[in-house]
Amino acid sequence: MKAKNLKFLLAFLFFSIFGVSLVLAAGQGNMCDSCGVSGDLACAPNTELECREGKCRPICTGVCIENPLKACSFEDLIETIINFIFIVALAIAPLMILVAAFYFISAGGDPKRINTAKHIMLYAIIGLVVIFFAKGLIDVIKYILGAS
Repeated sequence: MKAKNLKFLLAFLFFSIFGVSLVLAAGQGNMCDSCGVSGDLACAPNTELECREGKCRPICTGVCIENPLKACSFEDLIETIINFIFIVALAIAPLMILVAAFYFISAGGDPKRINTAKHIMLYAIIGLVVIFFAKGLIDVIKYILGAS
């Protein structure tokens, strides 16, 4: 039963990522002639785009589907995902430290609960350090490569 659930989860993740890339690829085909900015909308074929408010907007009479991710390129998508993971990790780490503190307080001298609390605290701090180093390493690599 667990293997079936794992296969379903992996298939769901694969198709979710694949589907997002298809949606993003659909919006990359058109360019604004006036500003050269890639469109953030996936429009019907042969849709004219114009530059308004620094973004490409369609001049379309057909159906236009707005990109819900607000990412105009693959790099923007990856940056958004990294920032999301960073923010979630920053929120979860202090909560896990509080959980470890609760384990310490409620241990009542039980060595197993004290050991569990120590492990939770240790892994929460290690995870926080890894997240900070990962974010810093990404910024250093971007600086070295000259990316904005």
